[in-house]
Amino acid sequence: MHPDTIVTIGRQFGAGGREIGRRLAEVLGLPFYDRELLALAAQGSGLSEHLFEQHDEKPADSLLYAAWTGPFHPPEPPLGQQVCLAQFQAIRDLAARGGGVVVGRAADFVLAGRPHLVRIFLYAPVEARVERLRARREGLSPEEARRTIRVADRRRAAFYGYFTDRKWGDPATYDLCLDTSRLPVERAVEVLRAFVEAAG
Repeated sequence: MHPDTIVTIGRQFGAGGREIGRRLAEVLGLPFYDRELLALAAQGSGLSEHLFEQHDEKPADSLLYAAWTGPFHPPEPPLGQQVCLAQFQAIRDLAARGGGVVVGRAADFVLAGRPHLVRIFLYAPVEARVERLRARREGLSPEEARRTIRVADRRRAAFYGYFTDRKWGDPATYDLCLDTSRLPVERAVEVLRAFVEAAG
């Protein structure tokens, strides 16, 4: 594996992307970035970190952007879009410094064409994700878990589609897709480690 290998992890909500990504980074000896990107983007842009939390992986309002860039307004994107673009720049800056594991935020698209890029997508059947989510959130009913998953997945798909013009989760845009319900976390990490070391 090249020391500048960047692993991007797209993930369905509840498929274990953060946990698996963090463990994968540990076994590969690479830095890990998930919500950590929000602080880095805030520092680089001068915007409040709270704004990044509010707009994290949410699509910008294209109608608002169209109105904002009309003849009576300066061609500056609305705040939500500025936040997303600052995150993308933070991802590029991290990649320029060396390898790492980046979860979500359309990083596979942002870094497209970069050498030593390995693009992974993690998914699982809804019921497996419901079980995982309920184990993390005490008192959450199955119905509430399904609703949470449905909303989060729609938001991520809309975000990805808005900024990339690609379909979120499309196997053609990734190097490896893995059903995380088929393996224990430790074994999933080992499978991914072997793949990254061979492909990166």
